[in-house]
Amino acid sequence: MLLYGPAKLGKSLLVEQLAFDVANGLPWMGVWPTTQGQVVYVQCELPRAMFRDRVRSMYTAYPDTPAESLYLLTTLTMRAVAHDTEFEALLEALEHIRPALTILDPQYKLLAEGADENSARDMTVLYNRLDTIIARVGCSVLLVAHSRKTRFDEAGNLVDGGAQDLSGTQRQGAWADAVLHLKPKANDKAQLVVEAMRYAAYPDPLQLSAIDDETLVRVAEGGRGKGNEDLIRLLD
Repeated sequence: MLLYGPAKLGKSLLVEQLAFDVANGLPWMGVWPTTQGQVVYVQCELPRAMFRDRVRSMYTAYPDTPAESLYLLTTLTMRAVAHDTEFEALLEALEHIRPALTILDPQYKLLAEGADENSARDMTVLYNRLDTIIARVGCSVLLVAHSRKTRFDEAGNLVDGGAQDLSGTQRQGAWADAVLHLKPKANDKAQLVVEAMRYAAYPDPLQLSAIDDETLVRVAEGGRGKGNEDLIRLLD
C-alpha cells in the first residue's frame, strides 16, 4: 500500500496510529477494521530522540499494546538497495519476527544516493527491494510518499500544480495494491481518499481531525488512557 500527501499534513502520525491499531487488533482510526498482528515500523526521517517522544505520546492512547506486537526502528542512513548493510540487517530481523505488516516512512529516504523519484529505473530498484521483503517475509508493506511540489516561475505564475499528485512515476501505481491520498481541507483538517484498491471495494473518504504530534488522528472520538512507556522498544 502507498499512502501519500503533502508535507506536514500528518502522514507519519496516521501510519503510526495504524501500527498501534494493528498491534492491538483495533479498527484504524476507529473505523476501518484490522486483523491483529505484529508490526515493524521503520521511520527514516526523524532523529531518534524526537521519534521516541512521539511514540511515548502514542502509548498514552494505547496502554495495553502487547510488547511482542510492535517493533519500532529509526534510521537516517538505510537505503533500500542491494548490499546496503542496514537494509540487509532489516531483512534478517523481519525474517526472524515475521510481522504481518512492515511500514517504511518515507519513500525518498530509501532511495539510493543520487536516485530520482521521477526516474522509472530508480523507482524500479526500490520496488524490487520491497518485493524482496514481501517474498522473503510474507508480510504486507506500507510505504509513505510525498505529493509533488507545486512549482512557480520567476514571475510567480503557476507552472505545475502537482501538489495533489503522487511524487514519482507510474511504476508506483503498478506496484501498489492500494493507494491512499491524504488531502488538506479547510480549518486544519484533512480527508483520506482511497484512490486505488485492487482486491476490495472502495471505501468512502474519511474526514479527519486532530492531526498533530500530540493527539491521535480521529474520525470519531475514541478512548484514551495512561500509558506504559516501558513497552517502547527501538531496534539498533
